[in-house]
Amino acid sequence: MKLNYKRTFLIGFAFMSICAFWQLYDNLVPLILSKTFNLGETMTGGVMALDNILALFLLPLFGAL
Repeated sequence: MKLNYKRTFLIGFAFMSICAFWQLYDNLVPLILSKTFNLGETMTGGVMALDNILALFLLPLFGAL
């Protein structure tokens, strides 16, 4: 069995881009919520937590569709 370098690179690149987007999202959305919508730190944290809770249910749902 031989390692497919092209496929390995593409999978690694896709994973890297997802991780980069995730970090950007986790850093920018709280700033947008606090600066644009004037939410406090507690509400900003609550919205970010609600986002993660909804993802637990919505990602499998849309994956199945």
